[in-house]
Amino acid sequence: MIKSNFSKEIREMESAMRTKVKTALVGMTVAGLVTAMTACSDGGGGSDGSTIKVMAMGQYQSSQFSFPEMKDAVEGAINAANAAGGINGKKIELTTCNDQGDPNVAAKCARQAVTEHAAAVLGSISLFNTGVTPVLEAAHIPLIGALPLTSADFTSPISYPVDGGNPGQFTAAGLALAQRGCKQVGIISSSDSAAAQVSAELIEQGVKSGGGQVTSSIGVTSDAPDLAPAVSTLLQGGARCVGVALPAAAQMKFIMAARQSSNPQLPIAASLANVPPSVLASSGAAMEGVLLPDSKVLPNPTDTPNFVAQLKAHNPKAEVDTSAELAWSAATVFIEVAKQIQGPVTASSVIDQLKKTTAMKLETYPSPIDFTKENSNPKYKRLFNTKDVLYMVHDGAIIKAQNDLINVADALAAS
Repeated sequence: MIKSNFSKEIREMESAMRTKVKTALVGMTVAGLVTAMTACSDGGGGSDGSTIKVMAMGQYQSSQFSFPEMKDAVEGAINAANAAGGINGKKIELTTCNDQGDPNVAAKCARQAVTEHAAAVLGSISLFNTGVTPVLEAAHIPLIGALPLTSADFTSPISYPVDGGNPGQFTAAGLALAQRGCKQVGIISSSDSAAAQVSAELIEQGVKSGGGQVTSSIGVTSDAPDLAPAVSTLLQGGARCVGVALPAAAQMKFIMAARQSSNPQLPIAASLANVPPSVLASSGAAMEGVLLPDSKVLPNPTDTPNFVAQLKAHNPKAEVDTSAELAWSAATVFIEVAKQIQGPVTASSVIDQLKKTTAMKLETYPSPIDFTKENSNPKYKRLFNTKDVLYMVHDGAIIKAQNDLINVADALAAS
C-alpha cells in the first residue's frame, strides 16, 4: 500500500538523503575530488542595470561527494549565451554558490541570491532545498532545474524542476514491468532507508497503474552479505519479475543472485543512476535485459550536441554525465525563458514568463516540458516532467528498450 503520511516520509527521506544520493545519484557520475572552493564565488558584484544577475548553486564540492561538473556545465551554458549576445543585448552575470553539502551554507547561498537581487537561482543537485526554497519563495525568486528531492521541491510555487526525479524513475520502473506483460511483481528495497521505502511504494504504484499486482514487497539491509535468500523469497511468493529500490552495491548484488537463482532470466527493473560505467563493465552478462527508466536523454555528442560542446568548451576535462546535464538544463531553461521577456529581466518577470511556457524544448529531455500545468497530485504538484525514457542493458551497453515514452502522470495522480 502507498502510505498516506507522505510529509513525514519526506522528512525522513531528507535525513537519509546523503546516503541515498551518494549511492544512487552518483551512479551516473564520475565526480572526483577537486581543489577546495569557497562556498560562493562571485561573478562580479551586483547588477548595475547593464547585466542580468543570476545565481547557480549545488553541491559542487564537499568532503563527502562532489559534482564539480555541474558548475562547469552551468558556466558553459552561460558563457555560450553571452558569446551569442546575451539576453536581448544584456550579458548574464553569473554567481556560483557551492553549498558544500551543508544545510547552513545552502541557506546562506539563498540569502545571498536575495541580497544580490538575482533574477533566478539555477539549481542542480542539493540535499538541502528545504532551507533554500522558503528564502527564495519569500523573495519571489524562481528556483529553476533543481533535482526534486524534498517536499519543497514538489510543492513550492517558485520551484520549476525539469527532471522527474525519483517519483518519475521508480514509478516508471513498476509501470514498465506491468506494461511489458509482467503482472505479478515482487519488490525489494532497503529496510534501513526511508528514501528506499518511498521508492518501493512508487514502484508499487506504477505496477498497479499498469494493471499488475505486487505479490510481495520485502526489505533487506543495505549491507546484507547474501541476497540469494531474498531472491528465493520473492520467487516463492509468486513474483514473475522484480522492481528494485536498493543502493548501487546492493542492487548489483541482488541482480547477481537473481541470475544464479531458479529463474536466471527473471525480468528486473532498477535504477539507472545505480549503474555507473564501472559496474556495467564488470557485470558481464548479469545485467543483460535489466530495465532502467530515466527522465533524461543519455548525454553524447550526437543526441545532446550543444550540452557536450558548451561543457567541453568551458572545461575540456569535465565529466560528461547526467549531473552536468541537469545543471546545463537549468541554465538553458533560464536563457530561453529570459529571451521571451519584453522589458527588464527580473525575478518576477521570469516567473511570469515561466507561467506562460507550455513547451520548453531541451535536447537533454525527450519531450517538451509544460510549466503551466501542475500535477494533479498535490504531493507532486510541481512535477512538470512525467515522461521517462525506458532504457535497458544489451550486450554490455545501455540502449533504448522502446521508442515510446513511459508517462507516469496518471500513476502518480492515483497515489
